[in-house]
Amino acid sequence: MIVTARNAWEASPFPPEASVFIDVFRASTTLVYLLNAEVAEVLAVRDIELVRELVPRGYRLISEIMRDDLDNSPSQVLGQDLKGSRVILRTGNLTEAIFSNLDSFRHAYVACFANARETVSTVSRRGFGSVEMIACSHFSERREAVEDLSCAEMLRSSFLGKELWVPPFLDQIMRKVEQRKTRKEVFPEHYWRDIELALTCNSICLVPEISIESRDVISFQRAGRTQGISSAS
Repeated sequence: MIVTARNAWEASPFPPEASVFIDVFRASTTLVYLLNAEVAEVLAVRDIELVRELVPRGYRLISEIMRDDLDNSPSQVLGQDLKGSRVILRTGNLTEAIFSNLDSFRHAYVACFANARETVSTVSRRGFGSVEMIACSHFSERREAVEDLSCAEMLRSSFLGKELWVPPFLDQIMRKVEQRKTRKEVFPEHYWRDIELALTCNSICLVPEISIESRDVISFQRAGRTQGISSAS
């Protein structure tokens, strides 16, 4: 297996058979917890007006950008009964990175520390000849995030048979978290619980798989399952 890694704003050197998008703080982790909560449907919607049309039709909105409902927060997901809900996930990094890479992937998944082992197991079983790790990081700013690079390296090593289930560069990640704590007023109180959940490895055994519904709508479902898409597009 050929295993490579890049930032989401960089061009892929070749079209991989499988792509794995990573946004540890926090959207990948939030998405994994959403699917674990047995929601009925998770969409990412690029067009803001379409988002505004769907919310009155019963969709819950999870976003740190459009603060009309829940934050992009795994701990808030844990605190809600979302089973059977239809959800729109709109974030500044993960979903924007995926939309910007629609033409560069064939089979795509979402990973974080929480589902790292399951990601390696699921993708390996499918027999792909090449896998690309895509670090979303601070996508809008074209700036790397050490936690996403760490997760990409963990996955890359494990795909190559060198299992690594402790985050690389953990000291750098913790320094970043401590620096953020000096600006606590910038972050909601639940953010620190989100970080704890995001840094817990192999806590959830599922992998989100990405399906392209249109240029403005993508859906996420557990790998290996099919999911009916409502008339959102």
